[in-house]
Amino acid sequence: MSINAARMGYVSDGQAVAEAAGARQRGSNLATAKQTEAPTSNTGRYEQSSTLSTVLVMQNGQIKEIPVKKGVGTAAHIDALTITMPELVFNQSLDAVTDDEVAGHISGTIYEIMGYGLSSVARGRNGYSMSYLMGTERVSYGYVAFGGSQQRETVCIHFTGTGLMAAQDGWEHRLYQFLQDFAPNARITRCDLAHDFIEGEYTPEQALKDWESGLFTSRYTKPVAECVGSDWLSGTNRGKTLYIGSRKSSKYCRIYEKGKEQGDEQSKWVRFELELKNKDIIIPHDILINPGQYLTGAYPICEQLFKNHKEQIARIELKKSRKQ
Repeated sequence: MSINAARMGYVSDGQAVAEAAGARQRGSNLATAKQTEAPTSNTGRYEQSSTLSTVLVMQNGQIKEIPVKKGVGTAAHIDALTITMPELVFNQSLDAVTDDEVAGHISGTIYEIMGYGLSSVARGRNGYSMSYLMGTERVSYGYVAFGGSQQRETVCIHFTGTGLMAAQDGWEHRLYQFLQDFAPNARITRCDLAHDFIEGEYTPEQALKDWESGLFTSRYTKPVAECVGSDWLSGTNRGKTLYIGSRKSSKYCRIYEKGKEQGDEQSKWVRFELELKNKDIIIPHDILINPGQYLTGAYPICEQLFKNHKEQIARIELKKSRKQ
């Protein structure tokens, strides 16, 4: 099936990583994250939400640049995002009849928000009969899926961390405004929030102590914790990861040695990552423009870790149980 109408924003393999990383210059300090010029905004009227930087790591004796996002004036950036909304949001005039035409409408909207659109057709997924990819065969920016009687005429849009890095600056505010104006009932079904401790200011070992002290207990029940990685016992310099919560739960936290994951045995870089899924919680639309508020309010320890950002504390709302 041809999707010529949906090819807005197509990028070649060679462009993908460069677009995500922006214009970069090499530095000499492997442990230092350096600011780079952010992509130009589509509209120029939205404030800057995040900046694109790089962290330098040593991999197999060679310097490797890893692109990272950092929130502007906030403690977190969004590292993955999934949204579902009615298909009619993209076809309000009902002029799109074929799947290709619907994909063209969706692609044009995503292009206006993110700076890229759909690139190729793929198989159906997650119960949807159709899906289209964003990015390239080598670098995934995410996918769009729709069609299928079981999905109640909805569209699922998923952005990977790479896709969010490649998006033009201000996408958070543009997407938030789009949802307010055209899709107020859209559901954010997954949102990952992240904060990077480039110099190892917080570590998996300290996180384990904080979990033991109850600083990851946000309501009444202490979440489970799991230590993963040979470094916990053997000192292999391959990295430690502490998981807090269950993979099946609405809130799942990872504190891991990101630099060592990238192959640098001496790196101090640690990432604090919170994965939110809308199983028994409602993920609000304003998490797009206030991610740091929700990361700060996720656990008691986060209020301590991010106090210098002076965030207003926001907490995720539980879904109300239906009375039988």
